Amino acid sequence: MCPCSCCLVPTFTDEESYSKKTGCNWKVVAKKVLVLLILVGLVVPLVIFAIRANSPACTDGLKAQAACQNKTHHLEEQLSQAKKYYEQSQAQLNSCSQQVEDLEASLKAEKIQVQEKEAQIKQLEEKSQELTKVLHEKEEQLRKQKEASVQNNTSSSSVASGPLLLLSLGLAVVLPWGPASQAL
Repeated sequence: MCPCSCCLVPTFTDEESYSKKTGCNWKVVAKKVLVLLILVGLVVPLVIFAIRANSPACTDGLKAQAACQNKTHHLEEQLSQAKKYYEQSQAQLNSCSQQVEDLEASLKAEKIQVQEKEAQIKQLEEKSQELTKVLHEKEEQLRKQKEASVQNNTSSSSVASGPLLLLSLGLAVVLPWGPASQAL
């Protein structure tokens, strides 16, 4: 051992006697050291975060993100306009489809009416042909009667030509679509 008193380290058996003699409390010191370590542990990551947040790569990333958000907003507006135009086009398509259906139904009804009219015209033409045939037969009979009466020289021929004339005028009035009207 060293004879000088400066090298001598006092030995204390309990913590209370040491803190009383030196005026230092280990619990308080340990708490202060712990708080200091916690502060250093929080400040160091905060400084690192601040350095990284202000780095050119981070600011460029923020600018790119803002540009991307602007483009996204613009694309969303275009999409909403496209949806609006699509809905308008769909409404027009439905309207046009309804009009086409109406026109097709009207055309079908018109075709049916035309077919009915053609059937009526055909029936009337057949009836006209029959009546024309009957008229020709009557004319032929009257012509034969007239020839026979000319040979007999009787006054009955003038009486027979009157009804024939009335019959032909009556048919001409009743049937205006005869052979003369077909030429028109």
